Amino acid sequence: MIMRWALLVLLLACGGPTHDQLVETPVAKTRPVAAEPPPASTSDRERSHAVQQMEDMQTTQQAHEEAKQESAPPPKPQSVVKGKRKAPVEQAPPEKKK
Repeated sequence: MIMRWALLVLLLACGGPTHDQLVETPVAKTRPVAAEPPPASTSDRERSHAVQQMEDMQTTQQAHEEAKQESAPPPKPQSVVKGKRKAPVEQAPPEKKK
């Protein structure tokens, strides 16, 4: 069970975009503009720190999404089956009565 989790974590960690791909996204290249003056009290500092953490998290998530979109292969065209298709019930052989 532990090996499954370890394998899953390893696969998920290796499956995302590389650091270089994240650095080159438009979000990562832009600098945030300071919208508020520096905090004056302890509660203001804590609030400012929490807001900054949330903004950093949103920026990181957006950079990940942009990197995934840039590195994702184009979708494969779906094959179209020509002709009439029957419903699964019509395709099944008739039931034999005992």
